[in-house]
Amino acid sequence: MNTHCLRCTRALWHDEPAICRHCETLTSRQLRELPALFQHADQTAALFKTRTLDAGGSGQPAHGSPVRLAVLDLTANGGTVARLQAIEDAWRQALAWDMGADRRRTDIAGVATFLTNNLRWACENYGEIADDLATIARLHSQLSGILTGERPARTFAAYCDQDGCGGQMAITLWTRTATCSECGTRYEGTELKHLRTEFDEPASGGRTAA
Repeated sequence: MNTHCLRCTRALWHDEPAICRHCETLTSRQLRELPALFQHADQTAALFKTRTLDAGGSGQPAHGSPVRLAVLDLTANGGTVARLQAIEDAWRQALAWDMGADRRRTDIAGVATFLTNNLRWACENYGEIADDLATIARLHSQLSGILTGERPARTFAAYCDQDGCGGQMAITLWTRTATCSECGTRYEGTELKHLRTEFDEPASGGRTAA
C-alpha cells in the first residue's frame, strides 16, 4: 500500500490510496480551466495563420518563432485534445469500457469532462495516474503561458542511475518527482539533483558517485 502521494510525495491519509486530495483537487481545477485556455490558444493560432496568409504565405510557417510553433502544436491535430484522449482511452481500457469515438481537434470540453468525471476513480485505482496528472499539469501550464505570455519552465533530460539503465526523464529545475520510463525507478526531491543530465559529461557506466 502506498504511504506517500505518487504525484507530490505528501504523506497519504488512510482514505487516500495513491493520490492525495490536494493533487486531485488541483488537477480537477486544471481540467475545468482547460477549455477556456484552449479556446484562447486556438484563437491565437487562427490569428497567426491569418497573418501568414495576409502576407502572401501558405499558412504554414517555415521558420516560426518558438511561441508560434508552440501555439500551433498545442491546437493542431495531435495536440492538446489528442494527448488528453490518450489518457481517456487508457482509463476506458482499465475500466473495461468501450472506446469512445475519436474526438475532434477542438473537443476539449468533451475530453476534459470525461477526465473530470472519472478523476476520483483514477486517483484511487489507476496505476499510471501520476504520469497522467503530470501530462494534464504540463498542458495546463503550456496553455496558461500562451494566455499570460509567460514562457514555460525549460525542460532538460536527466538520466536514470540504475545499473545498465540510463533511461531519460524530462524534468525542470522545479520538478519534485520523476519516474524512469525504462526501469520504473522513482526519484524524489534531492535525488533528482544528483542525477547526470544532458549538460554533464557522459558517464563511464554504472552509478554516479554519491
